[in-house]
Amino acid sequence: MAIFEGTLDEIYQYLGPRTSDIVSKLARPYRKKQGKRISCGELNDDNSVCKQYTGLHAAHIKGKQRKTLIKEILEKNGEYLSNQVFKIDLKVFEEEFERKHEIFFDVIKFMCPKHHKRYDLENNIDDLEDKPIIDEQEIEELVEVAENMENQDVSISELSNFLESFSLGRIKEQYSKKFGVDKSQICCSNVSKANSLWNFDVLKSKFEKDFVFVFLSDKQLKSAFIKSNTLDLSQFATKGEDKIRFLIDSNHRDSKGFDFSAFME
Repeated sequence: MAIFEGTLDEIYQYLGPRTSDIVSKLARPYRKKQGKRISCGELNDDNSVCKQYTGLHAAHIKGKQRKTLIKEILEKNGEYLSNQVFKIDLKVFEEEFERKHEIFFDVIKFMCPKHHKRYDLENNIDDLEDKPIIDEQEIEELVEVAENMENQDVSISELSNFLESFSLGRIKEQYSKKFGVDKSQICCSNVSKANSLWNFDVLKSKFEKDFVFVFLSDKQLKSAFIKSNTLDLSQFATKGEDKIRFLIDSNHRDSKGFDFSAFME
C-alpha cells in the first residue's frame, strides 16, 4: 500500500502530473461526438465560433479545477495529521479522482490552447494544463488526417500548418526533454505517399549542435539522436546550397546508403 503525506500544495505539485495522465485517459472516449471529432466551440475575438478540433486541452471548469478536486478528496478520504499535512493512500486517491470525473462534462470542457489559457486567466484559475505526451491513438489520427489532406490536394504550407497545430509541438517537447536539445534541433517527418520514405530537408548548420530525427508512423514514434559535428554531410544528397536531403526507408537506411539504425532510440 503506497501512502503519500504532504500539504495540499505538495500533493498538488507531486501528484498533479499523475492526474494529467488520468484526465487524458478519461478524455479519449469523449473526444468524438456522433463519430466526429469535436471542436473547441469558444468565441473568437470577432464573435465567430472557434472550430479548431486538433490539439484540444481537457480544461477543468471553474469551481471544478484540479486543486479543488484534490482538496475535496483529501478532506473526505485522507487523514489530517497536523500543520496542514494530509496522509492518503495513492490507490484511493486515484480512484476518487476518477470518480470526480464520472459526469465528465460537468468537470471538463474541451478547448484549444489559446482559449484554455484565456479561460483560466479570466477565471483566475491556476491549474495544470492537460497536455499529455502524444500516444499511439493520436499518431494514428495524425497520419489519417494528414493523408486525407494530401488526397484533397491541400497545399504543402496548409498541410505543414495543420501538422504543427495538431501535435508536432508536443512531440518536439517530448524529445526536447528526453535528449536535452532545443526544439529547433528536432525535425519530424511522416512517411510520404509519393515515395513511401521519410523525407527530411535539414539545414547543414543544424548539425553543428546535437540533432534529433523523429520518424512518425501509424504504429509508433522512433527517433535518431545525432551528436554535434559527428555526421559526414558529404555522403548525403543536397537541396540547394544550405540543406541536406534525407530519404529514409522503413529499415531506417538513407537513399545514399547511410544506416540510421545505430542512432535509433
